Amino acid sequence: MQTPKDLIEMVRPPHRTPFRIQERSDSAGKCRNEVCHPSTLIIVCYITPSCVPTQSFFNHLILFVIPSIDSPVKRGILITFEGGEGTGKTTQIRNLALWLKRRGEKVVVTREPGGTMLADRIRQVLLNPRNRGMHPTLELLLYQAARRDHVERVIQPSLRRREVVLCDRFTDATLAYQGFGRGISLPTVRALNQAAARGIRPTRTFLFDLPPRLGLQRAKSRGGRDRFHEEARRFHERVRRGYLTLARREQRRFRVIDARLTRQQVLEKIQQEVQRIL
Repeated sequence: MQTPKDLIEMVRPPHRTPFRIQERSDSAGKCRNEVCHPSTLIIVCYITPSCVPTQSFFNHLILFVIPSIDSPVKRGILITFEGGEGTGKTTQIRNLALWLKRRGEKVVVTREPGGTMLADRIRQVLLNPRNRGMHPTLELLLYQAARRDHVERVIQPSLRRREVVLCDRFTDATLAYQGFGRGISLPTVRALNQAAARGIRPTRTFLFDLPPRLGLQRAKSRGGRDRFHEEARRFHERVRRGYLTLARREQRRFRVIDARLTRQQVLEKIQQEVQRIL
């Protein structure tokens, strides 16, 4: 019987040549063939619905984010939406997208982790409540692997087409959750963010601020719990403080939104800001 290590097969190809992860499987899960860009060297396990991965499996799941030598994309507009649990980001992204489309803008709505087939598979692993106890470093690297594929396949092409990209969480979320929340070195998180995002930075970031107690109540009332809903409130307090620290440090990019306002009030504030950058 294969060990978790047997599931991992990494092939680093010549520059700009795609590589394929060979299919391997055992009782813990299944690795599915997937063609990836050479600037991302990742191993992703596609967990089957009928099984629960062992901690040993996750301890041996290895992935590396290889920085791209390509220059950052300078076209289009990337608007990101950040905040803790239950702050109402998703609703406002949907409303803003409809408003922009009525104005004739080409809009792409996406999210992290996710946005591609590969990244959505990683999202399932990251948010599954059964995967509690995941090592913080593994969690960080999984987020970065998902981001690299998302940027490569969705964000970068959309920006090159001069579209408006609305993204539910991006690199600031990793700083807030894995940096301030988990306690991973901020320089380490920033370096991996830079590599995975290819240097792409948002034009504007809306931070939806809400006390964690209220946010968690909202999130739980909607049903569908994920792994982060199970975290202690003090973790979410650290995440909130981290977000507010980031906003203070980059006041030109961030706009802090009081998520206790009505949906219409929040939308109007966002629309006013977006009009300034279109």
